[in-house]
Amino acid sequence: MIDIHTHILPCLDDGAPSLEVAVLMARIAYAQGIRGMIATPHHRNGRYRNEAADIYIVTALLNEALQQQGVDVTVYAGQEIHMYDSLLLDWIEGKTLLSLHRSKYVLIELPATHIPTSCRDLFYELRLLGMVPIIAHPERNAEVMKDVGLLAELVREGALCQVTASSLTGRFGSKVRKLAWKLCKQNFIHFIASDCHNCRSRPPDLANSYQQIGEVLGERHVQNYMLNASNVLQNKDIAVQEPVLSGSIWRMSRY
Repeated sequence: MIDIHTHILPCLDDGAPSLEVAVLMARIAYAQGIRGMIATPHHRNGRYRNEAADIYIVTALLNEALQQQGVDVTVYAGQEIHMYDSLLLDWIEGKTLLSLHRSKYVLIELPATHIPTSCRDLFYELRLLGMVPIIAHPERNAEVMKDVGLLAELVREGALCQVTASSLTGRFGSKVRKLAWKLCKQNFIHFIASDCHNCRSRPPDLANSYQQIGEVLGERHVQNYMLNASNVLQNKDIAVQEPVLSGSIWRMSRY
């Protein structure tokens, strides 16, 4: 398994508070069946600024520690980029921002309260640059909770979506859990990721969520989600089905 959204890098954000905890998180991930983790520390979310150069350094340090301690998990560099005004300019300049393991896929965090009016324009411009935006945990966005049609518009225009594994298991409450399952059933979701921050309250737990997905939606969905995560790591295209709203017909496309 590949986990495309993690906060495993030590001492950069509200994730792993130390190298020791980061190594323990990787051990837990290995026991889950995870072999690759994309580190996505918060960037420009109002609290943390983690630029590319620093992320590469800490990623290398963590991988060295994992190798020395015999933990067969590889950590790759990325970011969880919160939407901010100069994001597109910073991307074009190419100094501070990271995609997921140098792929065309970039993890974008929306504000928790709404979908900014500038979101469609930003995603359009990123697509023109050859990038594919992945929306992190839309099931926890207040505006999506009120109207999933707003998210459908973004997906139809080329955005992908990642649900947090523990949203499906109820860690964020019944309302978020209900929406997360609804989004999975209606083809809004293309990735399952742990969004892990620590070893206890938010561990790298993918196996339990995949098991539940298999039981509820079928093993084909599990395999598709796993394949999509692997394809991000390899910078391969992803087959996307159009979100289902009011019985609309699926349409296949590739990003």
